Amino acid sequence: MAIRSDARLGGSIPQHNRVPEGLGIRPLFHSVRDIALILDKTVKAGYGVIKSGTIMSVCSITGNLVPYAQTNADENDTNAKSYLVASPGSAATVCNVGIEDSYKFQVGDSLVMDGSGTGTDEVQSIACATPWATGSVYVLTHGSTTLSATQGATQTLAGIVAVFQGLSGYSAAPFTITAGTNALTITFKVSGPQAEKAQYVKDGGSAVIGTTTTPGVE
Repeated sequence: MAIRSDARLGGSIPQHNRVPEGLGIRPLFHSVRDIALILDKTVKAGYGVIKSGTIMSVCSITGNLVPYAQTNADENDTNAKSYLVASPGSAATVCNVGIEDSYKFQVGDSLVMDGSGTGTDEVQSIACATPWATGSVYVLTHGSTTLSATQGATQTLAGIVAVFQGLSGYSAAPFTITAGTNALTITFKVSGPQAEKAQYVKDGGSAVIGTTTTPGVE
């Protein structure tokens, strides 16, 4: 005779479960084991579509992810920046942004105000001593830009500056050239610091390297 129990066990008779089978233990990972270190994360609201590969940082308040903002907002290729709708002034304690950006902020956030957006163009000076002789060749370089000017009949600093300004490639250069006090004044067209100093070589001699007189500010 068979032995029955509330546990549905009886002698040597195999156990039978007459109820639907569940999903069992939930999987630990949602991806293949080779990339099992990828964990589910929550992105802070307000950032819209975020491109694959965007570098993210962790919000210290919520622990949620936010796109990592670069130092220079003009070059920031993420949407972690927000533009002010009006200049707040240097002593302002209240700043206003558009409604589409308002969801990015909450009490306690740390923010960086990146200036007015105009910045300061860097100015460099290159000493240019006398004499300025007709036929002398000045080769001015900065980064990938090279300008070559030959002193004309006007044997002055203003004369060689005029030759530089009349070159066909002058308008495309990232700077302007004017006459300083016994020096070429190089004023850059884009705000911010310059990684290199402008320099020139006269008649194949030694390079004369410029110095920064007005630092660039982003």
